[in-house]
Amino acid sequence: MGDLIKESIVATILVIATFYLWNGGRNNKAIANSGWQMIVAGFMFLSIGYIVDAFDDIWLIEKYIESTIFEEILENLFGEIISYILIALGIIKWMPTIASSSIMEKEVHEHRITQKELNKKTSKLTGLLNSIPDMVFFKDMEGKYLGCNPSFSDFLNIPAEHIEGKSDHELFPEEKAEFSYNHDMEVIRSGQVLKYEECVDDTCKEIFFETVKAPLYDADGNSIGLVGISRDITDHKEIDELIRARIEAETASNAKSDFLATMNHELRTPLNSIMGFSDVMLSGMAGEITEQQEKYLKNIAVSGKHLLELINNILDLSKIEAGRMELDPEQFIITEIIDEVMGVITPLAIKKRIAIDVNYATEIQIINADKLKFKQIIYNLMSNAIKFTSNNGSVKVSVQNSENIIHIEVMDTGIGISEENQKHLFQPFRQIDNGINRHYEGTGLGLALVKSFVELHGGKIWVESQVKKGSKFIYEIPIQPIMANTFEN
Repeated sequence: MGDLIKESIVATILVIATFYLWNGGRNNKAIANSGWQMIVAGFMFLSIGYIVDAFDDIWLIEKYIESTIFEEILENLFGEIISYILIALGIIKWMPTIASSSIMEKEVHEHRITQKELNKKTSKLTGLLNSIPDMVFFKDMEGKYLGCNPSFSDFLNIPAEHIEGKSDHELFPEEKAEFSYNHDMEVIRSGQVLKYEECVDDTCKEIFFETVKAPLYDADGNSIGLVGISRDITDHKEIDELIRARIEAETASNAKSDFLATMNHELRTPLNSIMGFSDVMLSGMAGEITEQQEKYLKNIAVSGKHLLELINNILDLSKIEAGRMELDPEQFIITEIIDEVMGVITPLAIKKRIAIDVNYATEIQIINADKLKFKQIIYNLMSNAIKFTSNNGSVKVSVQNSENIIHIEVMDTGIGISEENQKHLFQPFRQIDNGINRHYEGTGLGLALVKSFVELHGGKIWVESQVKKGSKFIYEIPIQPIMANTFEN
């Protein structure tokens, strides 16, 4: 009974193996005609042999059927000899197929690895190309697009797949397309890198591009087209224009300063002669003059003085703009400077019956600053106040201090200044024009110089004014106070 179970199990396994070998062989074209049929036949005969042995061991069959010599020969023939011969022949015939299959599997495996590496590198290259903000494109030998990156397709507002295979004449206006095509052919013919700039008219403004085109080769070194990169350089162009404009402005400013410096000598020399000789004639040193002649000479002297002041203002302003104006600080008494200015402008105030009030509310009497410029600041502000104040008006000057800062106010009851005109008040050669003060003479340099002189001292100036209600000019200058005994020593 034990042999029956053993032989039944082996027979079952062989039958199943035979079925799987047969089913796998007939569905696999790669091993066709490779001997697998012989192996299946061998397993089949071997299975038959074990099945026969199993039946021999069944007692019911053994009881009625006795084993014969023919049955023994049949069992040995099918169970062992033919089976093993067929299996051996099948294996011999299958060996080259197995070897070939192994080589093929190795090649397939290597191909998969190579393809994986290639896909990885292609993915990196594609990612790099897509991340470039510049426009990148490829063309064949006829100038038709082989591909492009998203920046290029976004600029054209056309999907990349609709760009491939098209020429510039299908994508751009005729003039632009012909311009690009000529450069393409030049790169392909010469095999050299070409770099150029071009301007593209957008709906809102002009856009400037810098384009570089280079020959494109295959792995064997054969020319297959070109690759191009275009970059938007509009911002760089604008910056270059600003730099160029600044250089030109500085050059013009320096030229103006040099010209004015030359005029300093050319204008002063004849003017000094005119003023000097008019003073000589007014003094009587050149002989007696009539009353009419004296009147004319005084007009010459006054006009010459006015012209000299104008020349000095222009030259001072040119020095400030050129950065050549320097301070010459010295110690002086504030009240003395204001008294000197009062001595000059009082006749003008008396002529218009304008009252002038000066209030000293400061503990600092002696300061260290540029005396001439400090005096000119006071003079320009007070003379302006008298100039734009009607008859019977008033001008008040207040001098205060806050720690080491001198605070001076010049207030008048004049025509006043509108808020719009206050914006341009301290600009050189700019006179306010509101219809009220149009008849007043002036060059528009006085307040510009005042502002510059105040800022040279590290101070600031501003105005508070209303039309027809007067104006108040306030400026502050940080100074170094000097003790009285130190000044005297």
